[in-house]
Order: sequence, then C-alpha cells, then structure tokens
Amino acid sequence: MVNEQNVEDYLAVPIPEEFHKKNYLILDSHTHGSYSYPDLLVAKTLSHYGKDWHQSHEDLHQEGMFMPTLRQFVDFLNLLKSGKAFDGKGNKVSSNELETILKEITEPRDTLRVEWLDANFVNVDQVLHINYAQQIVNRELQPQRSELLWGCLLVENRLSHISLNDYLERQFELLFSLQL
Repeated sequence: MVNEQNVEDYLAVPIPEEFHKKNYLILDSHTHGSYSYPDLLVAKTLSHYGKDWHQSHEDLHQEGMFMPTLRQFVDFLNLLKSGKAFDGKGNKVSSNELETILKEITEPRDTLRVEWLDANFVNVDQVLHINYAQQIVNRELQPQRSELLWGCLLVENRLSHISLNDYLERQFELLFSLQL
C-alpha cells in the first residue's frame, strides 16, 4: 500500500485545491514482462466530458496527469473486481463502491460512455500496431512506445465477442503478443 507521502512524491506536481485524494484509487505498481509502471492514482469517475481523445490527452498533460495505458486499465479493472482497494488518502474503499465503479465502466447503458485510454491502433504495412505512452513533443501528441499486435486479431469472425472475465483472468496475453 502507498502511504500519503509516497503519493505526494509520485505526483511530483502541485496538487490543485480541487484535487481530492478520496476521489482516486491507488493502483499499486506492476511489472508485466518488459513493461512496468509505478504506483498510480486512478480517478473513480470520468472527466473531460465532450472532448475527443487528442484534446483529453492535451488537457490531462496540462494538468500534470495522463490517461491509463491499456495494461494499466486491465489492472485497474482487476483491482475493482478484487473488492479490495484504497483511496488516495489510504482509506479502504467499500466493496459496494468498487462494484458500482466497475458496473459504471462495464455494463451496457442507453447513453454512450467512453473511457479514453492511452492507446491508439495503426496499420503499418498491413501490420497492426498499438501505440501508447503518449507524450506531447513540440506541441504534437507522439507515442513513446509502439508494439506489434498479434495477427489473429485481424482474422474475420475469429472472435465473435470478447468475454471481459476471460480477458481479465487470462492476463491480457490472449490478445497481444507483447506483455503490456
């Protein structure tokens, strides 16, 4: 678990007055193959409504924040499913609240909701790549990492759907040849 001092050290940016640590969950650091990340604070709710992916990236960057990568998001969903999480102040969050957050993300609704993630997919010479770790360089959003995706993803009718539970339980490698 992260103590409050460690959270402050990690952020390394001034915390705006409207930033309330109780509105964030601590996602402990993880290592997945060659990819790792430090302890993170992940917002319990969506923000930046009505903005596209690029504008949301830019706004988050200006706020000293960032979108989670696909791997971080998978770990966040697993954290929610575990029913055991702490807010940014180090207080245990009820399993009911975690379940509510998970349902808000995963359950179908009549109104469109979007979870922007730090991932975009591009076709390079007929090979699909995932770009992530976006940074603003010379006022342009540029990925710092790009990886090949598994070829079977592109086979038509190979998967009629993806089971969220299967996806989370099998640790993401079902879909990607890399370990994000």
